[in-house]
Amino acid sequence: MPTEYDYWAYRDLQPVVNGVEGALLGMWQRWDGIHYQTIAQSGYSTAEVTVFFPLYPYLSRGLSRITGISELAVLFVVSSLAFLFAMVLLFELVKLNYSRQIAQDAVIAACFFPTSFFFLALYPQGLALALILLSVLLAQKNQWLAACIVSILTGLTHGTGVPLAILLFVLAINFLREKKQPLRWSVVAVPFMPLAGTALFFAWRIFNHFPSINTILSTYFHRVFIAPWTTFLRFWELLPANVTSPDWIVNGCALLILLVGIIWGVKKLPLAWELYSVALFIFILTSGVSINPLNSFSRYCLTAFPMYALIGMWTNSKKRRLATMGLGAAGCLFLLSLFLMWEWIA
Repeated sequence: MPTEYDYWAYRDLQPVVNGVEGALLGMWQRWDGIHYQTIAQSGYSTAEVTVFFPLYPYLSRGLSRITGISELAVLFVVSSLAFLFAMVLLFELVKLNYSRQIAQDAVIAACFFPTSFFFLALYPQGLALALILLSVLLAQKNQWLAACIVSILTGLTHGTGVPLAILLFVLAINFLREKKQPLRWSVVAVPFMPLAGTALFFAWRIFNHFPSINTILSTYFHRVFIAPWTTFLRFWELLPANVTSPDWIVNGCALLILLVGIIWGVKKLPLAWELYSVALFIFILTSGVSINPLNSFSRYCLTAFPMYALIGMWTNSKKRRLATMGLGAAGCLFLLSLFLMWEWIA
């Protein structure tokens, strides 16, 4: 049962803690998921929730009104379906660039990544990953108009969609070099669409006179925007005093995995994917909590789809595959239990 503090954390939401509904849905009413449910039910009713991007909660809100199903249930359904769709897209994209076996192993890597349960939680990571993968797949197949639309939606889903612009820019340049179509230069606009989606959200906030995102993040979430190298150095400076903290261990491991992937990816990844990984790595490091510089790193890095492809390449034997699945599943169950008990958030 929730403690007195936990009930405060629900804000104005009704906690769902009893019966089957509590076991299946109420268990996901945790941390930022509460803010997304608040937006889905009441819109941007307070300044605090205006730092959360709109597509995921408003898509859920619209589906809830159409179907009559509760916003809480729809948020979970949208996350789950988006994640399943993302796995289909991940398989197709990796197969297109590598092989069927590596694609299968990449999907396994994504499903068993220790923080992959956030794909099913009341968070936009599943939807963001699905839209990023769809944008890349459409661009690689030269379906640029569709990629343009999906990229705007990506920018409206989560901040980690912004680095997609780098990947799309490289693909657009490759397209211009290979094709001689009369209107081919129009594809140059596509890489700017993730930025345009995010800019639309920021413009809406300014139009409605909300406090700046920096103000809200620092006031309510103790999060600040700083130079990425400052975050990186601050983490290693504070690590000795926090070496036994699960949060520091998990985020530190996620940092190392992504960093090793970037280094290894120089030889293994397409240039566009490698630059995307670097851009995402830097982007995540630009935001942190002063006492915990890598706070949320292991959740934000879930959209780093090249990482799953690299893990798929590494698990090229049955022993490695089983070891990866076993460690990933154990880590995922452990972190999920902490998450559900209000003890930890990535």
